[in-house]
Amino acid sequence: MDTATILLVDDEPNIRRALSRLLILDGHRVLTADSGEAALELIAANDVDILISDIQMPGMAGDELMGRVRHLGKRFRRIVLTGSNDPDLHGRLMQGTTVHRVLTKPWNNQDLRAVIAEEQRSARWSREQEGRLARLRSSLASIEARPEYGAVTRDNVSALVRLQQTLMPFHAPSRVQLPARVLIRALMVAELMGIDAAQTALLRKAALVHRAGELALPEEVFARPAHDLSPGELDEFRYYPEITVSLLDPRDRELIAVVRSHREYPGGNGFPAGEPVAPSLVTSILTAVTEFEESMLFQPGEFEGASEVKRHLIRHRGDRYDSRVVTAILRT
Repeated sequence: MDTATILLVDDEPNIRRALSRLLILDGHRVLTADSGEAALELIAANDVDILISDIQMPGMAGDELMGRVRHLGKRFRRIVLTGSNDPDLHGRLMQGTTVHRVLTKPWNNQDLRAVIAEEQRSARWSREQEGRLARLRSSLASIEARPEYGAVTRDNVSALVRLQQTLMPFHAPSRVQLPARVLIRALMVAELMGIDAAQTALLRKAALVHRAGELALPEEVFARPAHDLSPGELDEFRYYPEITVSLLDPRDRELIAVVRSHREYPGGNGFPAGEPVAPSLVTSILTAVTEFEESMLFQPGEFEGASEVKRHLIRHRGDRYDSRVVTAILRT
């Protein structure tokens, strides 16, 4: 069994002792804290793999702690413990991407062990992802170094497109047609909405490269639709916009802004950040078109045909999708 460094945060000593005993017997290194403030100090001084925190504590509550640590740049796994069986509470915690798992007290030891094992797998994927990302960057650099590349473009969009065309058929044949479908429909929407040439050019670039980061995901995540993924796998999938951004030319700030936020929603609960955004029109088009085409290709269990996908767009007009964009998609 792989071992992990696990930080337990609970204001009740009996809970900390019981969890520590179980996890130490399984071979894990266990750190404990009785408050959110103490937990932040331990996180700053240690490499933590998994954080498990009670949701209700004096001072800094568990959900506030999770929100704080999410922005520290350390991609460890976050699990909350709660005495509540309220499904709405569980849904709110998960939807905001503040936590990866919600466990109910009293916990079942075998269930807890299974969750820890899956979160370890997700952490291992994250480490392996860094290696895949390094190889992607190396491939990208080799394409950019070709003499013909410099004559074509000054940014790395063409190189990323070439990289996707080369690697995607081997990693996930089912996804090969998705970027082209998104591009075609996005440009149709742009024409119907009458957006100007500069915005259309930005939309074209974003549609071409927005999924390049998926190539750094584990194949078992990349090659399957989101509704078939486990919670840990889904969290890996939700990181792809940030991976794509890391491959882009840092000088292309407009493109980076569109790609980074194209899976976020005005009301929050999107990804990777899960926070409310005020998207540009280009971003709004890419968001709605991406999710429309994904649903058409990969979500047969959730959406029964084009009519149901369109009804989904209409249901979320205004909260997830720009109403003007939805109207244009329905006309394509």
